[in-house]
Amino acid sequence: MSQIICVPEVCSDGLDNDCDGFVDCADPDCSANPACGLVCMPEFCNDGVDNDCDGLSDCADPDCSANPACCVVGAGKEIVLPYGSNWRYLVAPLGTQIPNFENPGFDDSSWNEGPAPFGSYS
Repeated sequence: MSQIICVPEVCSDGLDNDCDGFVDCADPDCSANPACGLVCMPEFCNDGVDNDCDGLSDCADPDCSANPACCVVGAGKEIVLPYGSNWRYLVAPLGTQIPNFENPGFDDSSWNEGPAPFGSYS
């Protein structure tokens, strides 16, 4: 009587190495293996995967530059905007406090709007 030993899947040997019922590229464990070919699709900007196969994932991918998930408000309240994106801004004296502007749903419809120049603003 032989004993079945399961090991991590080898994606190009024609065997079900990990004993999950799937062989090689049909095994989900091989989905990112180059031997199985990449399945490229539009970038999904917050899943930690390089969906469009360009070597960049999520917010590091320029395809996500306008995605709200990639516009970051840091500890210093610095907002980094993708170059050329439209944004709303308020011209006010330095140090003006705008209550609740960081909250979702804040009404900035009366503010100016235009393309973001190169760089970031604090």
